Amino acid sequence: MHNFFYNGKWLSQFGGRIVNAPFHSVAQRDFKLISIPERSGDIVQDNGRYNNVDFELQIALMPLLAHTSAQYLAYKIIDWLTEFNNYQTYKDTYNKGYYCYAVVTNLDTIQRELPSYLTTTVKFSRKPYWYAQTEPISLVSGQKLNLLNPERMPSNPLYKLTGTGASATLTINGETLSIKNSINADYTVLDGENMQYYSVKNGIKSYISPLLPQQFKVGKNEIIANQVIGSLTLEPNWRRL
Repeated sequence: MHNFFYNGKWLSQFGGRIVNAPFHSVAQRDFKLISIPERSGDIVQDNGRYNNVDFELQIALMPLLAHTSAQYLAYKIIDWLTEFNNYQTYKDTYNKGYYCYAVVTNLDTIQRELPSYLTTTVKFSRKPYWYAQTEPISLVSGQKLNLLNPERMPSNPLYKLTGTGASATLTINGETLSIKNSINADYTVLDGENMQYYSVKNGIKSYISPLLPQQFKVGKNEIIANQVIGSLTLEPNWRRL
C-alpha cells in the first residue's frame, strides 16, 4: 500500500492508502503539424514546451487508523483536497527522491464500502517535470564547484540572495551572472524554472527584470563564485520527464 503528499500533508495522516499503482505517464511535447498546399509532408511547429500530465489515484480510507468517524473523515479529506491554492508540491512513494507540482482537478464521490472503509478517486493535473529532492547549496566568495547533472535534461536553477546591500557575481560554465539585492529588500530570487527575477520586502514581491540564469547542462557544470556579499544559495533543480 502506497502513500502520497499534497497540500502539505500525507494521505496516511488521514488513515488512507493508494489502492492502484499509478501509470508512469510522460509529458507530451507541444507541437503542431501544419499542412502546406501543394507540398507533400507537414511542417512541424514546435512550441518549445511540454504539456501537463493528467493522472488519477484510487484511494482507500480507514477511519479506525485516523481515530475518527467515517463521516468526519470524509469531511476532512474533502477539505484537504478541494482547498484550491494553485499548484502544490506533490510526491509519492512510487517516485522516491522526486517531487512535482500538481493540482487536484476533481474528487469523485466518497463511497462507504463498509462502516470502517471508504474509497474515492482523486484526479490531478501536474506540470511536466519531476524534480530531484536536493538541499540548497551555499556559495561564498572564491568558491569553485563542479556540479554533475545526473539527469538527461538541462535544468533551470534557482538562486536566493539575502542581506541588505547583498550582491553576487558568478561564472557559470564560462559565462558571467550578476545578481543584486534591491535596496532594503529582505531577499532576491532569480528563478530560472518559473522565469522570474524578483525581490521580496515584508512579503511583497517586486519584479526586477527579465534576467534569466544560465541553464545547467547535462553532465559536468562549473560554478565559480567570484564575489558574494551577503548570503547566496543555489538550487540546481535537476529534472526529468
